[in-house]
Amino acid sequence: MKKLLSVLLVVALLFSLSVVAFADGDPNLIVGNAAYGKTYTWYKLFDAVSSGTSVSYYTNETHKNVLVAMNDSEDPSYDADCPFAVEETPVDAKYAVTIKDGKTDAAVINWLKEHYEDLALANGTMNNADGKATATVDPGYYYINTTNGSAVTIDSVLDTVETVYDKNDANPSDLDKLITAENEVAIDPGVDSNEAAVGSVEEFTVSFNAVNYTSSNGSVEKVLNWHITDTPTYLNINAASIKVYVTQPNPAYDASDPESAEYIDVELTKGTQFTASVDDTTGELTVDIPWIVTTSGETYGDLLYTPAAADGVHIPVKIVYEAEVLTGAATAVAPNAVIVEYSHVPAETDAGLIPNPVNPNDPDHPWDPENPNPWSPDHPYTPDDPTTPEEDPYIPGPVPTTPVNPDDDGDDNPDPEVTNTYTYGFNLVKTDADGAPLTGATFQLKNSSDETVYFLRTVDSGHYVFTVCAAGTAGATADIFLEEYNTGYIRGLDLDTYTLIETDAPEGYNKCAPMTITERPSTGTPADGAVLTRVDAAAGFVDYEVENHTGSELPATGGIGTTLFYVLGAILFFGAGAVLIARRKAAER
Repeated sequence: MKKLLSVLLVVALLFSLSVVAFADGDPNLIVGNAAYGKTYTWYKLFDAVSSGTSVSYYTNETHKNVLVAMNDSEDPSYDADCPFAVEETPVDAKYAVTIKDGKTDAAVINWLKEHYEDLALANGTMNNADGKATATVDPGYYYINTTNGSAVTIDSVLDTVETVYDKNDANPSDLDKLITAENEVAIDPGVDSNEAAVGSVEEFTVSFNAVNYTSSNGSVEKVLNWHITDTPTYLNINAASIKVYVTQPNPAYDASDPESAEYIDVELTKGTQFTASVDDTTGELTVDIPWIVTTSGETYGDLLYTPAAADGVHIPVKIVYEAEVLTGAATAVAPNAVIVEYSHVPAETDAGLIPNPVNPNDPDHPWDPENPNPWSPDHPYTPDDPTTPEEDPYIPGPVPTTPVNPDDDGDDNPDPEVTNTYTYGFNLVKTDADGAPLTGATFQLKNSSDETVYFLRTVDSGHYVFTVCAAGTAGATADIFLEEYNTGYIRGLDLDTYTLIETDAPEGYNKCAPMTITERPSTGTPADGAVLTRVDAAAGFVDYEVENHTGSELPATGGIGTTLFYVLGAILFFGAGAVLIARRKAAER
């Protein structure tokens, strides 16, 4: 009779088994990399006996009948995929179970996902703590599943401790960054790129799913700290605006109330529950969120946060802050990149032994942090040697860990999430009717809300540059004054429809009518006045030529012109003359 040994061989290849002796009552079935907050349940499918070199599996009469029916093509319960065969003749009231030829471990697990309860002789909940789920069980063949019904593995427990690993998706995930407001106006939903004027204030939101434990190749690590690095370009982060939220179960949740929230965003306290700083030179933001209660030497406290997700693993985190768009964004896109990393509590294999910095008895060979092994092999510890320390030259301790990016793609380079902010502009060129350069004109620009736009004026190689700024900025002006040059580059605008108004014309010329400035069309030739261009446009900024004319004042759009005024003047002139002549003749009479 073929035994289930073939299955055990496959399982041994798939899972790392930890084999140690154990006392009665000690856990002997262990799930490594157990997801915090998940419930693990073991199901004993078959009893087992072992001779040391071989193992036999068997079931009781009730479950024997279930397997017989599944293997009987004439029975309604027939299942061609059933991987198990059963002997119908008992030996000592035990019915032997074997695996059918050609059935792989994957086939067995997939089938058991639907049928484990049909075969289970017993079941129980495992104790889940510190990244391990444990149970003390009798010898047998076991199936383990989790809260959400996913299978962990199948394995045998005989006279050893068996450890299998949950291949759950328990690592941090879903790093995202969005622009969620501009000048206190919410952008819903958030966007990863937007248009804004220089001086506007953007709200950014960084979000990711944190975890309490991470796993890699069966190694479980307890998270010590989350570290967020945000690198802005042409953006000035307001350190006072930084807020951090962690989604947690709502203690006031009422399942009978449809409006009651099961989870809520809890705002953390800056300085105690998180730290944040903005570098004065680079403008880089760093945020650190401690993830355990206390750390003292080699003692690491309890985890601070409870999973707040259906999978019982993930803990949503949000970092929200404001940043002002700087003048550099007037000539180039303003990107903002974020990386989220974590460090973990040193595992036993990490802690190892580190040099003891206390070495009072070895003045000739003091502890050197550059030398990871200062006493061995050149200076091994010897109790009778005064040149070596009396106490153990090595002490257990934490080893610095390398932070790992939650969304790293495996190339060992963190992959940041990036937002982009764009500004707009156009070139204003003043000419006369013949196209010759004309200086001395003054303009003002108003947005679609009829608000005057303010600028800082600089000079650059034969033209002026007018960069948007706040009205109260030192040196700010509302006048686009083309004093010595006839060209002004207007930069740092938001995407809007503007009105360009000539407030003063060059001497001897008439002022032009108000002109509309809108976004440049994506295709075709720009229409008159449609000259706004995004700063990253390959085609560059459009020149908008504004002509001034001499002679009669040009009519404004919708005006009645100057002719009527000439006609009325002539009528008044000749009318007055006629009245004078009539009066003179009347006097002569």
